[in-house]
Amino acid sequence: MYDGANLVAVSRGVADDLVNRLGIRPGQLEVINNPFDVETIRQRAQEPTPVPAEPYIIHIGRAHPQKRHDLLFDAFGRLDFDGKLVLLTHRADWLLKMIEDKGLTDRVILPGYQVNPYPWIKGARVLALSSDWEGFPNVLIEALVVGAPVVSTNCPSGPSEIMTGPLADFLVPRGDVNAFASALGRAMQGYPNLDDALFARYTPEQIAQQYMQLARK
Repeated sequence: MYDGANLVAVSRGVADDLVNRLGIRPGQLEVINNPFDVETIRQRAQEPTPVPAEPYIIHIGRAHPQKRHDLLFDAFGRLDFDGKLVLLTHRADWLLKMIEDKGLTDRVILPGYQVNPYPWIKGARVLALSSDWEGFPNVLIEALVVGAPVVSTNCPSGPSEIMTGPLADFLVPRGDVNAFASALGRAMQGYPNLDDALFARYTPEQIAQQYMQLARK
């Protein structure tokens, strides 16, 4: 269906997958990231929300093997950290069983999906992404926008395109529990200062301009 079509991919990794893994030969293939309204995200992060009073690490994502909750739980269990782990996800039976089997029942908070997740992200000590694969993980940028440190697996695709420069020190190999736990601990001890220039390429104006340029072609 896509051979010969003109396509837009949300990340370079997705574009590479289309060609190299799926064997698609598009007529034209452009990479245009998702847009992020930085000011609106920051404003919504200030809205009153009953987030936990104790320190916590947060993970946001559906209950699916792709998200590697097992890796997240194992790394969390190895941390020298007295706080909680907040999961913004649905209460799948297998996930609840895994939490119990890992001995984390008293340390994991499951408030479910939130209409406004930004106060939860802003209040976290770290946002963790433990996935085996992604397309373009919006939550990494949203966390950085509100000033939350981020630790992510260096999965295909997106994290390595977002977390560049000093942030790359907080990318870890997929499935490496020790590296993930170490990066979480380091992120809580200190994290690089974030400049708004990091988000300039994701503004709605910039992304719209890229689509306008594409339309002119």
